[in-house]
Amino acid sequence: MTTPSMEVTAPRRLYAANMWMYFTFENGQPRCDRFLASAKPVFKSLLEGALLYDEIVVPTQDFLALTVLVGILGKQAVIELVESETLKFVRLKGTFAYANNDLGVVAFHMSGEGKEYPFCAPTEQAITVALTSAPGQSNDPGFVRKILDATTEVRAMELENVLRQETMNDIKSTYLRSHFAMCDDLRSRYAELGRAQAEAKMHIMTDKHGESDAPEIYGIISVLRMNLDLWLAQHVGCVDGTSSGPIGHVLKGKTERSLAGQAATTSFATLRQVADLPDLGAGIMAGQIKVDQLIKLAKTRRGEQFRQWFHDACRDDPILVAKEYVTLLREIPRAQSLPIRILRFLAVNAVGLIPGFGTVANFTIGVVDSFFIESWLKGNSPKYFIDDLRQLAPPQVSAMK
Repeated sequence: MTTPSMEVTAPRRLYAANMWMYFTFENGQPRCDRFLASAKPVFKSLLEGALLYDEIVVPTQDFLALTVLVGILGKQAVIELVESETLKFVRLKGTFAYANNDLGVVAFHMSGEGKEYPFCAPTEQAITVALTSAPGQSNDPGFVRKILDATTEVRAMELENVLRQETMNDIKSTYLRSHFAMCDDLRSRYAELGRAQAEAKMHIMTDKHGESDAPEIYGIISVLRMNLDLWLAQHVGCVDGTSSGPIGHVLKGKTERSLAGQAATTSFATLRQVADLPDLGAGIMAGQIKVDQLIKLAKTRRGEQFRQWFHDACRDDPILVAKEYVTLLREIPRAQSLPIRILRFLAVNAVGLIPGFGTVANFTIGVVDSFFIESWLKGNSPKYFIDDLRQLAPPQVSAMK
């Protein structure tokens, strides 16, 4: 039997905006502390992204995300993610701000006393500072080179005009002005804010909202951040994105289509539920699953078949996942029945008819929980990859779900 050749396609890339710890004039520790306070779901989405996508692209300015990754996962795990071409970075050199007194959105960098700040220093220097800032780490030129080779650099100065124009156009949206509680006459309001300052004040791009910031300032900075994310994601060829910012509101204001990364994440969580998969992200963070195991499995032919099936069939609709998994099970010669957890999920979510099986209400509680697959399908179904995932985790990880 001849195995059909797989079509060569561009890598599926995930833009992990929720890993971005924006530069501020604080030192790195407060920024790390704020991130780590709610980092568990972020790391879970990052690690599960290694299964759903060929590459994960982390945006950064000073590579503080790298410091945290090494601190949480360990140096060797990060090296394995980079060497397998799973983990990449897009580095914004410089930063953006909103400046009063009619300056608007501006890009800038800083240097002083013969040195540059990490957010605008040469990329190799910024990586070195980030890696040596991780606990127990010393300078490792080889490691620095690996990260440098996995990084795409973008200069803030080169994006200033396009982001200024896009952002100022966006805040004309009635929807966005309402969402951010901005006044209707923005021109007069920004002029008023400018007159309140003795000199131009820079409101730096950050996800930290100062209590003294006027809604108009917070709104424009938020829209600026989301526009930058959209531009960078497109620049590095990402098909999906995760974000901790108001990306949905900004996209609704633009009336453009959204990145679907959050839908993919939600759909995979549903698949974990109906297929009885362990929580792999939690297992890795608890040290019970090794990153290299996840990478090796994701890079197999079965892994590629799984990603193709998942993105084509059910990534955009969490409810559809259960029906598609049923279809996957039916690829084998007529299964006697469906797993009871799938029936319960379908019943709760009122999906309705399943082709070939009738309505959910007609099933009895005594169905057999069988995952039998005939040997003639071996190697040709994403179902095998799902089985591999289930076997990857020790029993205690399954109990963590």
